[in-house]
Amino acid sequence: MISITSSMLFLAFVAASPITARDDNTPLNAKANTVILISIDGFAQDYFSYGITPNIANLGKSGVFADYMKPVFPTLTYPNHQSIATGLYPENHGLISNTFYSERLNDTFNYLRPDSFTDKWWGGEPFWITAEKNNLTAVVDQFPGGLVEIEGIRPSYYSPYDLSVSQTTKMDKLINWLELPAAQRPTLLVSYFAEVDVAGHSFSPGTKGLKDAVIQADTSIGYLVNQLKSKNLYDKVNIIIVSDHGMEGSMIPKDYIYINDLLAKANLELSKNSKKAKCSALKPVKEKILAVHMSPNAGIYPVYDKDIMPLYKKLKMVEDQTKFNVYLKKDIPKRYIYKYNDRIPPVVVVAKEPYMMRFNSTLYNSPDLSKRSSDLEKRQSTTDVPNGAHGFDNEYQNMRAIFVAHGPAFKSPKTPTASTNFPPISAIDVYNVVTKLLKVPAARNDGNATIATNMLI
Repeated sequence: MISITSSMLFLAFVAASPITARDDNTPLNAKANTVILISIDGFAQDYFSYGITPNIANLGKSGVFADYMKPVFPTLTYPNHQSIATGLYPENHGLISNTFYSERLNDTFNYLRPDSFTDKWWGGEPFWITAEKNNLTAVVDQFPGGLVEIEGIRPSYYSPYDLSVSQTTKMDKLINWLELPAAQRPTLLVSYFAEVDVAGHSFSPGTKGLKDAVIQADTSIGYLVNQLKSKNLYDKVNIIIVSDHGMEGSMIPKDYIYINDLLAKANLELSKNSKKAKCSALKPVKEKILAVHMSPNAGIYPVYDKDIMPLYKKLKMVEDQTKFNVYLKKDIPKRYIYKYNDRIPPVVVVAKEPYMMRFNSTLYNSPDLSKRSSDLEKRQSTTDVPNGAHGFDNEYQNMRAIFVAHGPAFKSPKTPTASTNFPPISAIDVYNVVTKLLKVPAARNDGNATIATNMLI
């Protein structure tokens, strides 16, 4: 195994390794199809309508171009990447949001904290672990969860998230890994781009800033394709391009629903903030809230279980169904498949596009509700500023993700010029596609196995 601390040494090694073109048509691995999977965080299916992604679109036009990929609820980065990697819904793999509290563990998961990348949080078996368990070599470069040791196993090569590493560098690394000697060469290579999501949040869909990031990602995929062709590798590898969710345009601060104000209106307060509660004119507060997580929604964790129903009733009285719905855990819509896990909070406030739950000013109690200095600057602006958000209902069109694939193991479309050639799939279906490509037994998952059968030769 290559550890995080020695990853730079490995990169120096592959950079120094001679790269030679392959003149034969033999597979890179006789036992399995070679797979490159790249996740472009925050790439909405609607972005194809801009007409600025010829490289990604051309892969789909000569391979598999799903109408769209439906993310899981909530449409956030960590739940969806774990669903892509394991084929499980969040209620089964346990990453129910980007941050959340676990009463059983008496701990909080927060993707910004290194101690959240331990196996107590991460359920399911990612496809790179499935590959390694079946004696295949896997690479995970910055993909969320790729550092986590599961069942005592990590991918053979892995590296932590680092936004300073350019997309071109990531593509060069993939080529270098594919040029390693057979005994060291990976069969599954997984990479991750964050820039489109970052731009979506900063500028919102349809803006120049967002489109520039989309063009950058498409150019990077084009660079990879050209490098593969120059090394005579293009027809030997199977490329999958996915995203985890789409993006909705919002305006800050107009579209914020401030949690502090909502709780005060409902005669509720955070337990550590009782002296600051602005409800002196109301009846005395009885119910206390331990934490609030899951922005742009709000997962409410009470200090005492006995307060769940009173707390719910108070929030229900101030519910504005044009902006958000308040649910008891047991009443969360069945189609969310978001109920049977003890990490899911007992009361959930689900925001409707384009509204977002936020604390009024500074960071308090829940890191995901107020985490960006730029976000704070925008909300303090005297005018509304464009912004982007996700995490909403996974049936919203703006939340749709992408699935594009090309390679010798994928069926080609009957009409090569068609913009789409495959029905919508779900994020939980990707795991079965990857394991079938790798020719390894799939772990238990929630995906539809016939998707992979219909997609592959």
